[in-house]
Amino acid sequence: AAFDAFCARGGQALDDHARFEALQAAMLSGPEGLRHWRDWPETLRDPRSTAVATFATEHRREVDFHRFLQWLAAEGLTRAQREAREAGMSIGLVADLAVGCDGAGSHAWSLPQDMLQRVSVGAPPDIFNQAGQSWGLTTFSPRAMHNTGFRAFIDMLRAAFAHAGGVRIDHILGLRRLWLVPEGESAKHGAYLRYPFDDLVRLIALESWRHRAIVIGEDLGTVPPGLRERLASHALYGIRVLWFERDGGGFLAPARYDPHGVATTTTHDLPTVAGWWRGADIDWRNRIGQTLPRADGRDPVALEHAQRAADRD
Repeated sequence: AAFDAFCARGGQALDDHARFEALQAAMLSGPEGLRHWRDWPETLRDPRSTAVATFATEHRREVDFHRFLQWLAAEGLTRAQREAREAGMSIGLVADLAVGCDGAGSHAWSLPQDMLQRVSVGAPPDIFNQAGQSWGLTTFSPRAMHNTGFRAFIDMLRAAFAHAGGVRIDHILGLRRLWLVPEGESAKHGAYLRYPFDDLVRLIALESWRHRAIVIGEDLGTVPPGLRERLASHALYGIRVLWFERDGGGFLAPARYDPHGVATTTTHDLPTVAGWWRGADIDWRNRIGQTLPRADGRDPVALEHAQRAADRD
């Protein structure tokens, strides 16, 4: 009965995901091993087609299995959040909302008109990644957001808040603009696409209030002027990383940290404390091609190690 109720609440979104998972398994196991839904037979690329409905009926057990997996995940998260709160945690779990999704995944297949096609979200070249970044993810089309009244974006927010006392929004700079890289191009050949910042921030604040949950935005990287101040005005907290908290050449004392941010030594894509101290990140960036030669001919790796020695002091 609980499973049936979960499926009823999940509605079309849950059905689409489960159908996609079963379809993808069938396509991968076929003789051609089709990995991307764009390569499937044309009738299976449309989630509303008769062919997809027929497949779901003929493979009811497989489709139900993927609904069942989602139910288990939701039940586990609900239980973890309940026990965290009962143990005295005022917030409990903080969920993570990714900057995008796999363009070959269920979200892009289910909502093809809502998602950007044949581009990857990334970041332009900066001091830490001199060749730029391309993350292999797609995201919502800003035009589609307007045309549909932000329906898919709101559904995503509600799913993120459903089992947590807070949400961390990855690369929250994307609420204003996203660096998009065409398929097959290097990250430096991307361009910025603007997003309806005011609308998105208001929707996040509204859903945060409705769910009585906090929001933390990963506001790191090439930050547009005034963005942090705008987020703070809506009580959307930022992230303050030790390596970046500086005043000129020196590091800020903890007492000078921004009270409207989460203080942390590092993040998921920055060096650990031990790695930073040894300068291992400098060597690894060079090994993977993220260090560019200098116009003056000096060794960029040696210069970075010299600067790191000063930073350690």
